[in-house]
Amino acid sequence: MQEQGYTPIEREKDGSLVFERNDRSWPQVFYFPTLPSVEDPDEVPCWSESGYSVVAEMNINYTTELDVIDEAQRLSEEIVKGLDGILYDSDLDMFFPKESL
Repeated sequence: MQEQGYTPIEREKDGSLVFERNDRSWPQVFYFPTLPSVEDPDEVPCWSESGYSVVAEMNINYTTELDVIDEAQRLSEEIVKGLDGILYDSDLDMFFPKESL
């Protein structure tokens, strides 16, 4: 994350981290070293049922400004490629492994 210009700004007791860059208008990245528990399983992807072995999770929150959306997309692709990850698009309800980006 630091290579992308993001610094950790908050650490939780469970080991999760919040990263941000410059100011709060840029995307914020939330890292969870283990999969967080969910209240409604219908609202999150089921990694194992989709054939993926996921051990940690990152979420990117961003505003609807075009340059911020572009940065969130760029950052998500860099994370997936750099960490051998999987991108989940909640709007499409689709998974994108690094080979498809």
